[in-house]
Amino acid sequence: MAGNVYEQEVPEGQRFPESFRAGIERFRASQPARELFGDRWLGFAESELHQWFELAGFAQIDISVVSREEEEPHFETLLAIATRPA
Repeated sequence: MAGNVYEQEVPEGQRFPESFRAGIERFRASQPARELFGDRWLGFAESELHQWFELAGFAQIDISVVSREEEEPHFETLLAIATRPA
């Protein structure tokens, strides 16, 4: 494939996700991904983690990637720091 894939006619099952969130959802629903990683839950987006902290009442939320595996599947370790208003 060459050029801008978002402007090309591509069969439905082969299209690139239209957003990062759509990509995450497709990955989560992927049986091959579940077989490859041997997991029932294939993680979450950093934005979801931020949302969970907000829903729990935290403020000043800072989430950083502190480690990333060099080999595939490049799992990341996140560090989340937040304050809980009194």
